Amino acid sequence: MTELALYDESRKKLMIQMVASFFADHFSISENEQADVTEERLSLAEENLQDWLNEKETRLFFIKENGLEVGVLILKSHGGSVVWIENLYVKKEMRNQGIASRAIALAEKYAVDVMKAPAICMDVIPQNEAAIKLYRSLGYDTIAMITLRKSLSEAKRDHPISFLGYEFFK
Repeated sequence: MTELALYDESRKKLMIQMVASFFADHFSISENEQADVTEERLSLAEENLQDWLNEKETRLFFIKENGLEVGVLILKSHGGSVVWIENLYVKKEMRNQGIASRAIALAEKYAVDVMKAPAICMDVIPQNEAAIKLYRSLGYDTIAMITLRKSLSEAKRDHPISFLGYEFFK
């Protein structure tokens, strides 16, 4: 059984570890190279956790499966009526079991029932095709915002895609 459990301070170390794992996974997917949980990522995760805890409209959850913490999900309101799912993470060994789908459904219910949101959004990097496929299967089919990125270093993207009549890179 999947459930969302609100974060409490007694689980701080685990939350930091899971957020750092999310950061490492995100880097691995976006940069197409293996990344590990490092002291730098743990420190960044701890800073982010503190920032989130200071934000009134942010809810931090552990994703639990059969009572065990297997991931994290953050819901955030940016001052408008829309709630954002941010930093959805499920441990690698627990993936492909429907946990993320069930966690998203629970987050949607919480967003409507508690946060009174009429809509929910999430960001996903274009390289994370597995996540895009999942989100589309759950009804996320409206593009609400486009984030454009300009590389300020030698690291350039080299996979072209066409979108709205323009060529971009992912």
